[in-house]
Amino acid sequence: MPDALTPGRPAVNAAGAPGRGRAAIAAVLAAGAAAAGLFMAAHHPLGGAAACALFLSWALLNFLAPAAWLTLLPALLPVASLAPWTGWVALDEFDLLLLATAAGVHAHRAREAARGSAVAVPPMPRAARVLAVVLALSGAVALVRGWLDAGGMPGWFDAYLQPLNVWRGVKALCWSLLLLPALHEALQAAPRRALHRLRKGMLIGAALFVAAVLWERALYAGLLQFNASYRTTALFWEMHVGGAAIDAYAAMAMPFTLWALWRKREPLPWVAAGLLAAGMLYAALTTFSRGVYGAVTLPMLLPLVWWVLWRWRHGTLRGLLQAAPLTLGAALALLWAVEALEVQGLALLMGLWVLMALLVWRLTSVGWRAAAGVTLAVALLAEVAAVLGGGGFMRERFNASAMDLQARLAHWGRGLSLPQGGGDWLLGLGAGRLPAHYVAAPGHPRFSGAIRLEPGGVRLDGRGPGAHPRSHYGLTQRVAPHPGPHRVQLRLSADAWPARVSLKVCDAWLLYDTRCQYAQVNVLGPMDGRRTLDVPLHGLPLEAGGLPRAHVLTVGAVRGSVRVEEIRLYAGGEQLLSNGDFKDGLARWWPTAQDYYLPWHIDNLYLELLLERGALGLASFLALVVAALWRLARLGHGGDEALGEAAVFLAAALCGALLVGLFVSVMDMPRAAWLLWLLPWVALLLPRALPGGRAAPL
Repeated sequence: MPDALTPGRPAVNAAGAPGRGRAAIAAVLAAGAAAAGLFMAAHHPLGGAAACALFLSWALLNFLAPAAWLTLLPALLPVASLAPWTGWVALDEFDLLLLATAAGVHAHRAREAARGSAVAVPPMPRAARVLAVVLALSGAVALVRGWLDAGGMPGWFDAYLQPLNVWRGVKALCWSLLLLPALHEALQAAPRRALHRLRKGMLIGAALFVAAVLWERALYAGLLQFNASYRTTALFWEMHVGGAAIDAYAAMAMPFTLWALWRKREPLPWVAAGLLAAGMLYAALTTFSRGVYGAVTLPMLLPLVWWVLWRWRHGTLRGLLQAAPLTLGAALALLWAVEALEVQGLALLMGLWVLMALLVWRLTSVGWRAAAGVTLAVALLAEVAAVLGGGGFMRERFNASAMDLQARLAHWGRGLSLPQGGGDWLLGLGAGRLPAHYVAAPGHPRFSGAIRLEPGGVRLDGRGPGAHPRSHYGLTQRVAPHPGPHRVQLRLSADAWPARVSLKVCDAWLLYDTRCQYAQVNVLGPMDGRRTLDVPLHGLPLEAGGLPRAHVLTVGAVRGSVRVEEIRLYAGGEQLLSNGDFKDGLARWWPTAQDYYLPWHIDNLYLELLLERGALGLASFLALVVAALWRLARLGHGGDEALGEAAVFLAAALCGALLVGLFVSVMDMPRAAWLLWLLPWVALLLPRALPGGRAAPL
């Protein structure tokens, strides 16, 4: 092992001129991240002082433990957004975590370089440095072009047509580049430990993600109910206008759960990893996304082939060949069972299978890993059979695949008509500007509504031409659960006519309403001055007991345009809304679409990059991922078994994201996009060999 890769070895002459230069650069990065983060935290809608205190505490944690972010950020990624409570669209709490991390990590790097005690690592490969510069250049061009195209000054509550959405479109790339020096040092100084931290962070994040999915399904759809057209969203609030954050995350996280299964050697940790894998598959299946099914399944062939080859090289293939017919027979039995016994009977059958596996393990010479492995394979197949065969919704989606593909092709064609001239094709329309250009083009479908903050109130616009007739776009606020009845007081300004306003309070998670109390208000003509309307909502009582639920007020224009100056919501004699007069802008208010999401996304990662960042942005992204996959392929065929293990699972995660990107957008979902930028950089910056021995045998 070269000395340069030995953890803990101080850099030679680190306090000299090169060391002072590195210290200065790191100090500038730390100061910039701290200043930007504190400015953002000070304007946090839920409390600036508390947000600043938490920001500084997180930065201090990363200063004291500068490699911990490889665990902490992936672990918190699925939950680090309070968007429905803050009202922020282009910003969220994950941005604050990343800025605080950068501030702490780079401050630590600056101190160590200034002291001359920095760990010696080889410089970043030239190809990686060139790629980083090209990506930074393409991101800067997309940012500038987007800003110029949007015009005006950004606002804290800007959404998809306003200037701050430009930053939303490019920030994931910026965050990945900001932490790139720290990632390189962590992987070079202690690569095995860095990979362990990343794997642990992804597993914690996956566990939080699965917990959110189970909570959501239990409350709003039913854990074993697969007939209803309810598609899981978990805590990816970016999907308030549709999108595929959960699709991309599931595709990237699933290989890490299988990696954990490979690594665990004790029964209880292995069972925990198996339950997590089953939970991840359940989450992916209940998205009812055909693209996710392929993106989760096909990359798993890489670890499977690698596992078979590994066992063949170590002379342990016989057991696998014996288990394969048993698993296949179980799969055929499950296909029969799901039709004959339905989902509940299938669950009972699986319980009997587990008992039988326990008896086989205890009463025969079969090892626990063999019995557990076959049982897990059968359980995963049972999940697939239950979702695909136990409900009609997914069958309907499969039957509509040809029609949906035609609609998708038409959508892509409309997107490709947007660039005007060579500049747009080379450099793009600008980051985050695709929705604005799409709805402005003649003949293209429009949004299902619009929300604009104005002095003293908020303007609500109804459906645009071409929007789905049942679509809805409204301003929402989560309120304290109350069975009702609810009553809304609405103050409208004099020019708010003609219009129809929809009001409802629903038991809802994000995109789908369950039980609601609702009313509609018609504004048919001009009014003298302001008018306050008192509107009772009608409907069955809402559920308020059991597990904590989300009750959501939604106000939106169904038709026309209306200016609302104040909203009050009453139930049980109490006023439930915060910032109902909009004096704090749209703080606590969150826009949400329902039933129609077409204009917000181009539904293809590669077209998304081409249209917003041009050929330069698309080529630089493809160069990064191709270089990463080539690097992983070479590492997988190398002599280091531990490195080959890491390479195959990282490749599966990256391939999952690239496959799901064939049918969904990713860059407009910043948390998932950051993970997509992180994985290829991890692959490119891995050393040629890992210290510390070989991978443990299966």
